[in-house]
Amino acid sequence: MAPLFWACVLAALPAGRAAAPAAARPLKSSIVRLAAGTQNGLTADVSTAAQIQALAKLLEELNPTAHLATSELVDGQWQLVYTSTSGGSAGKIGPFVGRVEQHFDLRQGRYKNFVHLGPQAIDLVTGELQATWDVLGDALWRVNFKSISFFLLGLPIVKDKPLSQCGTWRLVYTDDDFRILWAQGGTKPENIYVLKRTGASFDR
Repeated sequence: MAPLFWACVLAALPAGRAAAPAAARPLKSSIVRLAAGTQNGLTADVSTAAQIQALAKLLEELNPTAHLATSELVDGQWQLVYTSTSGGSAGKIGPFVGRVEQHFDLRQGRYKNFVHLGPQAIDLVTGELQATWDVLGDALWRVNFKSISFFLLGLPIVKDKPLSQCGTWRLVYTDDDFRILWAQGGTKPENIYVLKRTGASFDR
């Protein structure tokens, strides 16, 4: 449905964050539906990209989580739904596009970003990026990329190649099964990233 429809729905809701979970569900479902078939956003047309970003903005207004940068809700495994970037963070390895996952371990203060190429049950090629983060503000991280590895059928072909890049994540929405952030590296423009918790369903 059009973002204008959801804006009208939100305007009719009682004020306050208590109404957020019920109002957020259809917005999340709409984003997941629009992103389906876009290869993580890489093949999204201009209209689809605009609709997703408009819905994400409405969802941001319903963010139920205080102190996004230190919230324990981020812990666990997440699947990329959509991004506006066209680089490797969208799961692109050469001419192929894979499934992207983020695995966060808050106890260790580290996360791994995976790209899986191949059928759902068989990973032909896997890319693994390891990183840490520093909290810069209530909703801001500096992400420090540490190393990258590549595996072919589970066997390492590049193992823990050191990295020295960093980027900034502006966190705008987190709940128990959905996250939205804007990431920027160096002087490049920000890109949106929408993720759902692995196993979460938004069919309805």
